[in-house]
Amino acid sequence: MEIFLDKFIQFFSNLDILQYLTKKWNLLLSIDAEHFFLAILSILPWGFTVYYFQPTKFLKKLLICLSALLIGILSTEIILSLHPIFWPEVNFKPKRTSILSQTVHIAFIQAGVMEETFKILGILLLSYIVAFNKTIKQWTKDVVLVGAFVALGFSLIENYVYIHKETSKAIVLNMFIGRTIFSSNIHLLINLCFALFVYKTNFQETLREKILLVIYGFFLAVVQHGIVDFFLLPSSKFGTWLAAAFFTGIWVWVARDLRKYIYIYEKLISQTQQEDKEKIQTQDSDFHLEYNGHKKEIHYNENSEAEKVLDSTSQSEKKELC
Repeated sequence: MEIFLDKFIQFFSNLDILQYLTKKWNLLLSIDAEHFFLAILSILPWGFTVYYFQPTKFLKKLLICLSALLIGILSTEIILSLHPIFWPEVNFKPKRTSILSQTVHIAFIQAGVMEETFKILGILLLSYIVAFNKTIKQWTKDVVLVGAFVALGFSLIENYVYIHKETSKAIVLNMFIGRTIFSSNIHLLINLCFALFVYKTNFQETLREKILLVIYGFFLAVVQHGIVDFFLLPSSKFGTWLAAAFFTGIWVWVARDLRKYIYIYEKLISQTQQEDKEKIQTQDSDFHLEYNGHKKEIHYNENSEAEKVLDSTSQSEKKELC
């Protein structure tokens, strides 16, 4: 514990903001355009799918997606910066004598806990700003959009780092295909699943039940991430097929819940609200017509009485003259 605190204090005491920003700017300028383009392509099909089916207005949807991508990119930077503090002496090449324990540690702790913690914190923070109705204290459907694009922002940088490490074009192509099919996909699914758990808190009655559901969603995200990485890290064909089968099951689960809670439930709510609005407008118009008709009738009656008074006055005047 003391070693960890010393490392933590040393990190922030040696942190020069200007030097840090200069380093990041130089890193930005040194980005390989071809590899970065491949990283964009690796998240594009998944991002387009979520964006296209999300029932939100165009401009709002675009702003949420860009903000969430930025949060995902920042979460990657935070994880990369804090990783050597939490595990300063970790050997990333597992020893043959303890490959199982090393794989479990990397898959569930270093990858699962570390990555999901900061991604989910970003999802909750941004969702509270753009996808939480503070009047009725409920999450809106846009929490799904935030979860998806935070995950894709994280995948964008992670995919670039892995693709950029390779020098052979054949290996780069294989890495691009693998990151597109597996890594981007699983990050998206895990955080979509968590975002749906957040949305489902709208149907819980007490605050305790809502908090427990969010905590359950977090631990489920860690377990999902850990299982997939555990199968993929040894780079065996059997493990790859197991991972593919696992996240195919998650895809079915997420697609079912998206259809049930977002694409159908939200559509029914919108239709009901529209029908209520039209009903109110119809009632208002009927009231105005009735009111205006009654008003005209009053004016008509008033005019009739006035005419009677004038007639009676004129007749009395005629009699006096006679």
